[in-house]
Amino acid sequence: MKRVVIIGSSCSGKSTLAKQLADKLAMTYIPKQLQDAGFSMSRSDRVQGMK
Repeated sequence: MKRVVIIGSSCSGKSTLAKQLADKLAMTYIPKQLQDAGFSMSRSDRVQGMK
């Protein structure tokens, strides 16, 4: 599994860019709000993504 992290100042278009990248790369977009609430990928997804 691939992971992409986008950083930048507030209101700079990070979420918009992340959604567009997820569409182009056929990846899942997980909003920061869900990450902050404790949402995570399954253990098997995390293990596969580690190299």
